[in-house]
Amino acid sequence: MKYMSAFLVFLCLALTSYPQTKQSQNKQTFITTDLNHYWAAYDQIVQTKDSAKQIQLIKDLYINKASEGLKQMILARGYTAAEYIQQINAYPLFWQSLRKNTTQLNQYYPAINEGIAEFISCKVTEQPSTTPAIAFGKANEANVIEQFVKDLFNFTNDDNWLWGRNNNHLKVRDLGYYIGYEIAERYYNESQNKTAAIKTLIELDYTNEKEVERIVDQSNLLPASLEKLYESYDQQRPTIINMSPFKNGSTNVESGLRTITVYFSEPMITYNTGVDNGPLGEQYFPKMLPNRSFSTDGLSWTFTVDLKPNQQYQILISNNFRKADGVRLKPYLIDFKTK
Repeated sequence: MKYMSAFLVFLCLALTSYPQTKQSQNKQTFITTDLNHYWAAYDQIVQTKDSAKQIQLIKDLYINKASEGLKQMILARGYTAAEYIQQINAYPLFWQSLRKNTTQLNQYYPAINEGIAEFISCKVTEQPSTTPAIAFGKANEANVIEQFVKDLFNFTNDDNWLWGRNNNHLKVRDLGYYIGYEIAERYYNESQNKTAAIKTLIELDYTNEKEVERIVDQSNLLPASLEKLYESYDQQRPTIINMSPFKNGSTNVESGLRTITVYFSEPMITYNTGVDNGPLGEQYFPKMLPNRSFSTDGLSWTFTVDLKPNQQYQILISNNFRKADGVRLKPYLIDFKTK
């Protein structure tokens, strides 16, 4: 389920990571060369507007150098060079925001293999885990799960669950690893064939969203299925209910400097904003001036753009806007044409 992607990235790390160094007989191999090849290709692609050259660059520098795993993913999902280029051109701000995290993955690898291995090692030795996060999670299960469900689809600060200090009321670091451990343990306990369960956990393909979702749901750790939890979260999300001085979809907007205001269904916190290109790409995004501001009550946000005549424009108001409780705005695409 594509709406689960951000959570699944987190969950996969929780399931496969552990903040200790141990030796394991069955270690999975994590390949980073594809990331390096992608960013090398990206840096050259964004330097040219020649679409044919862009396609050749993504082929030569990324697709043709793909690891076996990436080759299988490309084959299974039917990705093409042209689709990669369309996505690169359409969402520049997204790729900029993603780059820092993907280029820092190496620092986490010494802990990457041990989440499921920790559970399995405990089963083999018949000894409980001595990790503080797991002991705390088991002793405070209801509170931990309640906070986890609140954060499930937001994750504005992963440090509350992985790698860093916990700033929420629980005040215990690395509780994400407890979540991963507990899911693995409960999945095992719920399985009739214990040997098959162990094999499934060890060989789990973390890029297979449906399989990860199946294991999470079968563990019965969370109060409802992931799909139902997302539906509940989605109903809490604020929306943009109006805009001015023209209606979305207008085809006769005046050119020149135009001040646009969007109105929210609920107050937003006034230090998180986000705009991006629409589906048509960067060439349809207007020049935006730096003077942008919220209303005092957080119910509207105003920005200024410089519009050319006889031009179609798209502005994506992104989910980086959020309420005080962290619930994110449903993205809103502004699409209009000037006279």
